[in-house]
Amino acid sequence: MTPEKYLQKIREHADELRRAYADRWPRMMRKEAVEHFRDGFRQGGFIDKALEPWDVTRRQMVPFNGTLGRYTPLLSKTGALMSSIDGVTEAGAVRMYSTSSHAQYHNEGARIPVTQRMKGFFWARHKETADRYGKDNAEALFWRNMALTKKRELRLPKRRFMSHSEALMEKIYAAIKKDLRRIMDL
Repeated sequence: MTPEKYLQKIREHADELRRAYADRWPRMMRKEAVEHFRDGFRQGGFIDKALEPWDVTRRQMVPFNGTLGRYTPLLSKTGALMSSIDGVTEAGAVRMYSTSSHAQYHNEGARIPVTQRMKGFFWARHKETADRYGKDNAEALFWRNMALTKKRELRLPKRRFMSHSEALMEKIYAAIKKDLRRIMDL
């Protein structure tokens, strides 16, 4: 196709291209991004060119009983952090965000001060697990050690789940290219 014919096609489809740029493509980008970031939770890491697995948690190292031991680092039985991922569409762009109050701590890592309230929670979990399984199980010892810790802060390692991703950009580019070909009858 010559450049003149290509320009003619652009002029013919200008209104539809403007609508796609302003509305349809940002919605496509949002959908792809939300699914991409949630898929990272399912796979247990951040997906860029390859999967960057998250650090293993102590919960995974200690043989926790019940459902707690089965989840990957950022997953829980509620799936709240994964479900909190969303985006806002604008003309030609998308802004992704998480509604979870602790998302930034997980995504960037943090140091959290140990409070008396936290120690009370650790003792309650110790009592709950020790009463249910006996005093010598690994989960009860884990909670007891957390309650007795002398540390003034806990380190939450960086487990990036939402950031720039080459794999996501390739998916978005392919989806827009496919829609552009459809619009232009190429």
